[in-house]
Amino acid sequence: MIAAGGTHCTFCLADEALEKQQAVNNRQIRACGRIWDAHWIALDDQTSYNAYTFYDIGSKGKREKVWGLGMEDIIDVQIGQVKAGTGAIVLETRAIGSCIAIAAYDAGKKAGALAHVMLSGKAPVGSKESEKMRYVVDAIEAIVDRMGDLGSKAGEIVVVVAGGGNMLDREDDAICRDNIESVLELLEKNGLRVAAQALGGTDRRSVFLDVGRGVIFCVEGDGPKIELWRA
Repeated sequence: MIAAGGTHCTFCLADEALEKQQAVNNRQIRACGRIWDAHWIALDDQTSYNAYTFYDIGSKGKREKVWGLGMEDIIDVQIGQVKAGTGAIVLETRAIGSCIAIAAYDAGKKAGALAHVMLSGKAPVGSKESEKMRYVVDAIEAIVDRMGDLGSKAGEIVVVVAGGGNMLDREDDAICRDNIESVLELLEKNGLRVAAQALGGTDRRSVFLDVGRGVIFCVEGDGPKIELWRA
């Protein structure tokens, strides 16, 4: 996204703050040959974004709001949900244990979808609509349908998966293994290419899909936010 005037890109500031994982409050920053006043940038290991707004400091010192991303742009995806969209939104899901987060992205359309699946296979006949998206088959079908509604074809979609952790570290725990196998098998069957994955282990995870910038992040346990994939 190019800010007002078309000569400077506000995303460079977001990238810089994200990489350093630090907060900047009410400080002027020089970038792209211009001076910017970062009213608030906040990024840390456990959250995707707090509200931030960039102001262009003109030659006369006038502060002009040029771009901002606030909490209303962050879309939470709960267990058993599939959400999709385009533009300056962040799809996020947390508390991923043996469940798996499936993030789908089409760089050409700048469209993305995120699912938080709980169980392998397909929902039993007679399941409530509110329960179907907990199952891998139904969730992946929904991803394909909703990305299709946004103009994306299967061959244009890249997928990143994370989760399937054995949270209790039990040798006989087959749920996480079944979830991983089911997700990877169904993605391949639907012609969806897996570009990156963070599967297995024993840590909980959180996944963040920044649709506007085409970046997918993951947090494992109490660790830092890491970039899994970038368009």
